[in-house]
Amino acid sequence: MVLGIGNDITEVARIQRLYEKNGITFLFTILSQDEISMAEKRNGKGRAEFIAGRWAAKEALGKALGTGLGGNCSPSEITIRNNDAGAPEVHVTGRTASYLTERGIGKIWISISHEKEYAIATVLLES
Repeated sequence: MVLGIGNDITEVARIQRLYEKNGITFLFTILSQDEISMAEKRNGKGRAEFIAGRWAAKEALGKALGTGLGGNCSPSEITIRNNDAGAPEVHVTGRTASYLTERGIGKIWISISHEKEYAIATVLLES
């Protein structure tokens, strides 16, 4: 059964500006430690696109939950990794994982796309 759906679009240039202004501090606010390591392996626009995609995905998850980010859904407790086929998968820890379990969420479906200046993500929550 579908329990929630959310989507988000993020401008890559906005993420690039925030990263240039705030550096690693910005990354610690919106990415997990694993994602920071993944981002630092990329350069220039590729890094900004990666960060923007991850941010859009986390925003979409918060919208699917109906709570937004913060409180029960912390960006640093959400890690999006690519499986062996390259598809993104959501992994959660801490209070975010507990909150998903309490809500009966058993599966998180996610899609992330990039097109020139934008990254977009859609999340579907299933019991």
